Amino acid sequence: MSPERRFREQVDPDPKAGLEPVQAKDETEPATEPADPEHTEKADVKAQAKEKVEERKEQLRQAQEQAKTKLGDVTQQAQERPVPAAAIAGGAAVVGLLVWLRRRRR
Repeated sequence: MSPERRFREQVDPDPKAGLEPVQAKDETEPATEPADPEHTEKADVKAQAKEKVEERKEQLRQAQEQAKTKLGDVTQQAQERPVPAAAIAGGAAVVGLLVWLRRRRR
């Protein structure tokens, strides 16, 4: 027995029994059902993604504007009250001087 025939017998032992009549598709039936508006929204992934990107861009613009405003406020406070900045610089200089003197003694 040839390998092809053996394979056919394993797949379909009785060739006539495996054949079923094929029903023709009715040409008047629509290929798909009309789209449900709820499912259409879910299926429009590309438009949803673009919309989310635009929302995120707008959120970032707002955050950027808030950061600029806050930075301007901090800069203005530093200009109005230079004492804290000078105190920090002075304190660092004193600590540096003490470290230098201590190392020099050894």
